[in-house]
Amino acid sequence: MEAERNIHRKLGAEALLRFYQGLAELDPTLEALPPPEELAACEAIVGEKDAHVLAAALKSGAAFLLTLDRRHFMTEKVRNAYLDLDVMTPGDFLRKLLEE
Repeated sequence: MEAERNIHRKLGAEALLRFYQGLAELDPTLEALPPPEELAACEAIVGEKDAHVLAAALKSGAAFLLTLDRRHFMTEKVRNAYLDLDVMTPGDFLRKLLEE
């Protein structure tokens, strides 16, 4: 819902339609809300508002967490947390794919 609001507000209805079309092509895995102790550990890293995102990504076994939230996720605290996934922007992820 956050992505939907931001895309519509910043990029308009046409970009939102492309977003929905892209989502329709995916086969996502939905994770249950992580237990309170996992949320608390992630809250210490990225803050309360984004702890559920990090906790679910870790719980899912994801190799990557792609985000445009530089303020909370592209920080020294996240880098020093030695997470079992790489946190990067979608652009950085695409560049990484092209390099490999």
